[in-house]
Amino acid sequence: MRRFLFVAALSVAGGAGTAAAGVDLDALAGRPADIASSAYQYRADRAPEQNPPEGWILVIQRANLPYDVPIDVHAPAVKRILCGLLWEEVRPVRQVELAWPPHAARRPAPADIELACFDGADETAHTWWNPRTIEDAGAPRVEAGGLTYVFTLPADTWGIVASVRGAADAAAFDVPVMRAYGPDVWKKLDIEIEWGFTPDTAGRAYDGRVDAYDGIIGAVRPLPGAAGTTMTGEREWRSAAQGGERRGVALSLLSIGTSRWRRMWPYHAQPEDAARTIVTVATASGAFSFLAADLEAGPILAPEYGFFVRRTSEPAAAPAPAAPKRTAPPMQILRETMDAIPGVPRIRGWASDVIPWFGVNASNEPGSAGNLTVPARSAAMHPLPSRDVAAGWRSPLRGRVHVTGSVAMGDAAGGNGILWSIVRERDGERETPACGEVAAGGASA
Repeated sequence: MRRFLFVAALSVAGGAGTAAAGVDLDALAGRPADIASSAYQYRADRAPEQNPPEGWILVIQRANLPYDVPIDVHAPAVKRILCGLLWEEVRPVRQVELAWPPHAARRPAPADIELACFDGADETAHTWWNPRTIEDAGAPRVEAGGLTYVFTLPADTWGIVASVRGAADAAAFDVPVMRAYGPDVWKKLDIEIEWGFTPDTAGRAYDGRVDAYDGIIGAVRPLPGAAGTTMTGEREWRSAAQGGERRGVALSLLSIGTSRWRRMWPYHAQPEDAARTIVTVATASGAFSFLAADLEAGPILAPEYGFFVRRTSEPAAAPAPAAPKRTAPPMQILRETMDAIPGVPRIRGWASDVIPWFGVNASNEPGSAGNLTVPARSAAMHPLPSRDVAAGWRSPLRGRVHVTGSVAMGDAAGGNGILWSIVRERDGERETPACGEVAAGGASA
């Protein structure tokens, strides 16, 4: 009898955080961060219902199965999948390790493993549901006496799948531990989380736990003098009011990311924003999450729930990760000539299915329509949310070039601002000598 699995629902939280039982945080500080714990994981040695629904999305994509019918778990393409990782966003993973323990006798040969990733740079596919481009990581490097296979990924990705080649199914082999590394390194800091210190929260019960996304939590213990707080697990506690004493826990943490502030946030998440450790404190009297990196700028107060978080040690100095090469993204020429741009008077130019477009007002008169004004003898353009639009040129000479110009919102009352940049592309790589932002409402730069 064939067995089918129906994926009925998806959760909205990321993969589980990492506990540090038996882990030396000091030894890991400054070393490349393994972000596999923040992904949903599929493993062939689990019963079908024990893999998370999101893990089956990974299998559906890799096996090229339809979404609208139950999954045939005995389909040949499914049975070849050994394990995989699925993130909720594109991650700059550069290296993946498949590691087996010494007692694992059923290890596939390096030539029998295929590691594939979904290309996050493919502009037609950067979500779980869109069509996708699959890249092969190639042959692995064998380390640790044959126990670890190391793959180099060719592209940023949101999903990685390890499959077996040949006649044997994945069930014939032991499933390895998957590790995923990007450009970030672990930073260690000690923190205190305090609660119940205001008159209106002092009597509340704060039984709870702490978890981390893309982080490793060290030993959690009650704050000094917090007799009413007792540990019930590695990251769980009971906390009852005991007079005027302090209440809370202290812990060590390995984290990634930096604290960022932007006057105007871009429409899409930026690559540098994906590296972040989120700490979640869930108690009987409320829950909240915070970015560990924000503690580098100062303490965090959540007065509505009576929480206060502070760093008690300076982050350990860590070597800066090597900056990844910024490869020039693929370009598409706007080939559709437009004698008129709808809603934009006096503009003629080029487009791709109406938007994005680039055009010029070559006349000596401004083009106006409502709050929109395009000055005389100027260029205008409109991007898509997921794709920039640009005007470019090729320099006829080698040497220093001086570029002048201005950027302004065409609509003085609408829009959501501009992110602009001047870039130079050479030998397949991109440099950005200047960039900035313009707020909505017609301001210029």
